[in-house]
Amino acid sequence: MGTLRGTANQILGGGAGAASQSSATTDHDQDLREGEAAAEKFSEDEALLMIRATITAAYSDAAVSHDERGRILPAIDEADANPEERPTMECEIANPKPLETLLAQVDNEETAEEVYIAS
Repeated sequence: MGTLRGTANQILGGGAGAASQSSATTDHDQDLREGEAAAEKFSEDEALLMIRATITAAYSDAAVSHDERGRILPAIDEADANPEERPTMECEIANPKPLETLLAQVDNEETAEEVYIAS
């Protein structure tokens, strides 16, 4: 699955350890299922946008917590990121895009919903 779509699918689908979180709500579980289904149909550009939205949301409090990083990085590994994609993802985590930059790439309602779910 070594594509950005695979990585987006892993991250949006909950990534590593998501299934072990016993306090997950039904709404959260539904959001994860919707995110996983949406990730399967992403183009590479859309997948990168969703990954960036996830990372930007993680930085919403000015830092990525150990827990957040612990979900993102294993998801990259589980997606079998190829050697070119792994540094891209690490760079994205280290340099989150401003929300305004991401929103400028949203050009339809479906993408807006997907960005919302990713965030």
